Amino acid sequence: RIITAANEMIEPSANRMKKEIPIEIDRARRKDPEGGSWQTLDPVAKGSVQVFDCPVDPISQALVTISEIERLSRRSPDWDWSRCAIIAREWKYLDPVRTVCEARGISVQTANEENISIWKLRETQTLINWLRNRYKELIAVSEIEECLQHCQDNIWRSLLQGAVSALEQEVGNETTGQIAIEWLAEWSQEARQRQTGLLLLTAHRAKGLEFDHVAVLDGGWCRRFPNEGQDAERRLYYVAMTRARETLFLARFNLDSSTDQDYLGSGSLFSEAFLNHPSVLMKRPPRIDEYLSGLKRIYALPKLSQIHLGFAGHFQSSHHNSIKAIRDLSIGETLTIRKTGFGAWELLNNVGQQVGFMAREFAPPEGYCPVFALVYAVIVWRRDANPDKDYGAKRDFWEVVVPEIVYEPVS
Repeated sequence: RIITAANEMIEPSANRMKKEIPIEIDRARRKDPEGGSWQTLDPVAKGSVQVFDCPVDPISQALVTISEIERLSRRSPDWDWSRCAIIAREWKYLDPVRTVCEARGISVQTANEENISIWKLRETQTLINWLRNRYKELIAVSEIEECLQHCQDNIWRSLLQGAVSALEQEVGNETTGQIAIEWLAEWSQEARQRQTGLLLLTAHRAKGLEFDHVAVLDGGWCRRFPNEGQDAERRLYYVAMTRARETLFLARFNLDSSTDQDYLGSGSLFSEAFLNHPSVLMKRPPRIDEYLSGLKRIYALPKLSQIHLGFAGHFQSSHHNSIKAIRDLSIGETLTIRKTGFGAWELLNNVGQQVGFMAREFAPPEGYCPVFALVYAVIVWRRDANPDKDYGAKRDFWEVVVPEIVYEPVS
C-alpha cells in the first residue's frame, strides 16, 4: 500500500525519469497481505497509508503525529524508536516535534545537529589516557570496564560500556592498550552515524535512507525554491514517502482553498484521486485531551563554531574556579544562559560560576530567547586542534561545555 500510494502521488509529475517504470513490491513479498504485517497488527489502519487532517499550527501537528506513532508503538511487540523517522520540508516544522518528544520522554535526535565527536568526549579521553599508560601491556577487558566505572554515570559512559563489550567479543578477554585505542578510534567514527532514537530530518537529508515507520509533516511543500524546476516539490514528497518500509503517516493542515498555498491542505499535491485511493485511509486526528506545558519551546544543539571553544584554555591554573566548575559538571545538569553587558552569552552553573561562553557567531533563532541550557556533553579540546585558530590558550588542552539550549518565544 505504501508503494501503490507513492506511485499514485508521483504519477502527475511531468518530467520524471522512469515514468513508465513505477516501483514495485519485492518479488519475495508479493504473496504477503497488501498492508504487510501491519494489516494484522493494526486493526484500525491495516497497513494503509494514513492521511490526517490536523489543526492549522505546527504544535497541534506535532501532537497529532506523535500521538499516532505512540499508538502504533503499542501495537508492535518489537517496536524500536531507532527505526522511526519524522520528515519535513523545513526544520521549523520539526522543532515542536522535538519539544513534544522531550515532554513525553521519547528518545529523539535530529539530523541537523553537528555530531559531537565521540573521540573528544571527556569520558572517551579519560579512557584513552588510561590505555596510553598501558600501551604495550596486556590488559584484561574487565580492567577497562573497571576504568570506566570511575567516570560519571551518564549516556556517554553507557555508550562506551557498549563499545567495550563489543571489543571483548572481537578480541577476547585480553588486549593491549594500543589495540584497544585503535579499535575505539574506528568504532567512534561508526558510532557517530548510528541512529539511537526517533530521527527528525528534512526530505533532502532523508534521500538514500530507509525506516520502518515514517511520518511526513505538512508545511512548506507547495513553495517552490530558487533553481527548482516544475514538480520539484512533488518529487521531493515522493522521496519522503518512499523512505517507509512498514507504516506511513501523512499529516495535512486542514485548510480551505482560499488559505495559505504553502500547505498541503490547499490541495497542490494531494489530488482527489490520491485521497480516494484504496491504499490511502483518511482519518480524523486523535483527540488531544492533555495539556502539555512548554510546547512552544525549542531544544537546539549549537554547532561547535557557535561555542567559544577557547574559554577554559585561557586559565593557566588547573585550580581556577571555572576549571573546577567545568570538571564537576554532570551530563543533563541545568545551566543558566544570559547575555552579559558586553553582548556575549555566558553559561553559568547552579552557583553562578562561569563554565563557558557562546561564540560571537551565536544568535538565538529569530523571535526566540534562551531560557536555560542543559549540559549535553563535555569535550576535550587541544590547542593544536585547529592550527588556523589562535585561541590565546595558556594550556595544551582543556574542557569545553557543549550546551543544549532551550528557547521560548519572545512575548
